[in-house]
Amino acid sequence: PEQVAHNVQEVGFGFMFAQAFHPAMKHVGPTRREIGIRTVFNILGPLTNPAHTRYQMMGVADGSLLRKMGEALLHLGCRHALIAHGEDGIDECSLSAPTRICEVRNGQELREYTITPEEVGLQRIAERDAFQGGEPQHNATMLRELLNDYIDTPATQMLCLNAGAALLASEHVSSLADGIKLARAALREGKARRKLVDVIECSQVEVG
Repeated sequence: PEQVAHNVQEVGFGFMFAQAFHPAMKHVGPTRREIGIRTVFNILGPLTNPAHTRYQMMGVADGSLLRKMGEALLHLGCRHALIAHGEDGIDECSLSAPTRICEVRNGQELREYTITPEEVGLQRIAERDAFQGGEPQHNATMLRELLNDYIDTPATQMLCLNAGAALLASEHVSSLADGIKLARAALREGKARRKLVDVIECSQVEVG
């Protein structure tokens, strides 16, 4: 916990692996891997965030869970959150299909709506598999390529769409379109790349 707190204070970013930071989830991990299918723990994981954040961006692979997750976050004291479900079956905002959103607003109400790539200035793509991840090394290489050189590819648009949603959830912007613009600017100006370098360097500093 001290390392994560240090990282957040120094660079504004901290990663907490559930099995390492949440005692209950630590014992669940092996069982989840053995079962090999989605279970209630896929829902409990995001809801038992040990950081007790009041602003969240969250995704669900099952659209029937959208409102349930929103109601749970309201009861947990969340002030502003976006829960997303891509209608192509992904647990994030999608470029290949409409995205259903349940938004927690002002810690008091829920708002449900649907967005499309076109209405926020992005291009729809035919296949969601264009963003398929893989082994950690492959994913790291993909991320570095996205951050190193700004090229307006489907992967870049997907990154900006979901980063924009996170910026809206954190109340850094007042609309998803503005969040996407801010994310694009961070990529173009190299701010996102520099932030990744800062995060890596800070994570290697021993604390305590």
